[in-house]
Amino acid sequence: MSHKTTLLLLSIVTLAACQAKDAEPVEEVPVTLPEVFPNLPLPPGGQVVSREGTGSALQMIFSSPMAGDSMAAYYREVLAKPPYQLINESINDGVVAFFVEQNGPSMWVTVQGLEAGGTLVTIVGARAPTSRSDTGRVLQTRPIDPNELPRP
Repeated sequence: MSHKTTLLLLSIVTLAACQAKDAEPVEEVPVTLPEVFPNLPLPPGGQVVSREGTGSALQMIFSSPMAGDSMAAYYREVLAKPPYQLINESINDGVVAFFVEQNGPSMWVTVQGLEAGGTLVTIVGARAPTSRSDTGRVLQTRPIDPNELPRP
């Protein structure tokens, strides 16, 4: 057998081994409501419109007959008190978004008034990473040695 044929066969075997390793399914464990929302601030008069989740996040959408500006004022007051800590509020095209810390995962609450009346409230939470693989890419850092810096 020639050197090129041996190298080609070795490459094919290596590629097949890599594909087999990559093909292993990764099982996502669905998040639970208490895990993501240990303190779920329900909107007054709210009805669940949808609930969607992945292995690490959960989104719930509620509708309420309360007017948008009143609902925003309600959440502004509720999220400024323990167990919540209102970190940021922004308004874009009449949609009010709150970023909230709590004893547990962070939350994002969005309040959108509807032209026909009432409000849509979206609450999103994410599970805290439970393993190194959940954290995404981890950057390795080290202190900078001034002697290694380029000199002009």
